[in-house]
Amino acid sequence: MRITETRMLRLMSDRTMNTQSSIAKAAGQVSTGVGVERPSDDPVAWADGMRTKLSMDRRDTHESTVERARDNLNRTDSAFQELVDGLSRIRELAVLGGSDSYDQSGRTAAAIEIGTIFEGMLASANARSVDGEYLLAGSNSDAPPFDDTGAYLGNDVLRTIEVNDQTFKQTGVTGSVLTAASGIDIFGTIVSVQNALEANDPATTRSFLDDLAGSLDQLGYAQAETGVAANSLDQSLGALDELEVSLAESFSTSIGADPIEAATWLANLSNELEASRVVSERIVSLMSLG
Repeated sequence: MRITETRMLRLMSDRTMNTQSSIAKAAGQVSTGVGVERPSDDPVAWADGMRTKLSMDRRDTHESTVERARDNLNRTDSAFQELVDGLSRIRELAVLGGSDSYDQSGRTAAAIEIGTIFEGMLASANARSVDGEYLLAGSNSDAPPFDDTGAYLGNDVLRTIEVNDQTFKQTGVTGSVLTAASGIDIFGTIVSVQNALEANDPATTRSFLDDLAGSLDQLGYAQAETGVAANSLDQSLGALDELEVSLAESFSTSIGADPIEAATWLANLSNELEASRVVSERIVSLMSLG
């Protein structure tokens, strides 16, 4: 059966269109690294890839949650450091005011300074996260944990987050670490020291020195607990980084395109397209001679 030039030209045209379509697919694999673009390409590989993609999305969500919690722990640590600094100064003033050589005007000035420090410490204890939650309030995070007198209004519910599938970790401490529930009522002790200084009572002032020292230890323990929680979250971030690499490799294995094979395929198709163009031009030339 004789194949006419017209038929040959049509065949070459179809071949060229198919080659161009394959080139587009190959170019897509080279640029995106994806070899299985739709379920019909490879149903099993596509399903595996989609499962891996869901795991990648969950990992990203966990990472974002952990990073936000880590930032909150940094803020909590800063708040505790401000509390330690304020309490250290109050103890210095109590030592001075408890001395029999200190006069009434000195004790009055110390009491005024303690009042100012007390307000700053309350502000630190009522520190908030970047999302506006009160860091030391427990689960009552939408309201300040301490009132103007230093009374604790929060609860002892420790907040946790999911750092990986079904794995939860602590994300902070509660304001109860500043109360008698943890040993010493720190704000209550400060108020008592201030009252003793205002009353020009050195003996009573001296009686609170041990409690002030114990309060500093209490804050130190709370700050250390915050550090332990922060280190634990750092470890979780490291594990999530490793998981990201593992999932990326799995995703690439499922639906990824081998870059060398894709590039080679693209080059071969380009050569094939050029050959088709030359043949088509030759057929057109022969038809014009006829």
